[in-house]
Amino acid sequence: MTRRTGSSEIDSIEPVAGTVCPECGATVPPGQACADAFQAVLSKDFSEAGFREVHHLMVPSYTLQHPSRLSRQGWLEMRKMLALFVIDGMTPVQAQRKLRLALDSGTRDFSFRKGERIRLEVVWSMTVADVRSDAAENYRDDVKAWAAAVIADTRDVHESADAAQSRAESKS
Repeated sequence: MTRRTGSSEIDSIEPVAGTVCPECGATVPPGQACADAFQAVLSKDFSEAGFREVHHLMVPSYTLQHPSRLSRQGWLEMRKMLALFVIDGMTPVQAQRKLRLALDSGTRDFSFRKGERIRLEVVWSMTVADVRSDAAENYRDDVKAWAAAVIADTRDVHESADAAQSRAESKS
């Protein structure tokens, strides 16, 4: 798989045809956008048996690689959720139970979409363009590998955010 560099410092997430996605660095076929590749796998996710099993990994993997879609805090919380699946091996139901209060729209003090954006300079080792959708088994294997790669690729970002939050909490 090719290594890609993505940046969240952009005005638009739509790449020029035949180039790369400006956020995740995925190679985009001429006339298409990275979002088209995501929509193609998402449609299989909803319509073909065996694909939906990794929906909880696929959506956050794509979204984390496209940080212009999330607030800084939303991005950090989504990464924590993906880590619960990838590192801790939680199921979606287990993660929902664990995160219910922290992420409930009635109790949380941030918006997933509105607010300051996170600044990323990440070299993505895998993107949606690397996910095979020819067979459900290949798809599931690739999405699992992609989710693990997103967690690994963003480890430094997550650790820096945790350190900054600890410093802020110790000042209060």
